[in-house]
Amino acid sequence: MPLELFIAPPFDLALETLAAVLAAMAADPAFRDIASTTTSSGEAYLFSSLYLEHDHAAFLAEQDASCVLTP
Repeated sequence: MPLELFIAPPFDLALETLAAVLAAMAADPAFRDIASTTTSSGEAYLFSSLYLEHDHAAFLAEQDASCVLTP
């Protein structure tokens, strides 16, 4: 899931709020499976390490980012 999604409707989170939420999640053991990957274009994506290995998540993020660039 791209982090950019959370600053757009319906969430409309300010960047500061999003950063605070991510920091709180990182400190909470209940969210220890939430990891991130960054695409070659610099977009950050979140994924659950319970369901995806990092390499697979990185591949999916790159594919998603490239679909946005290629109509």
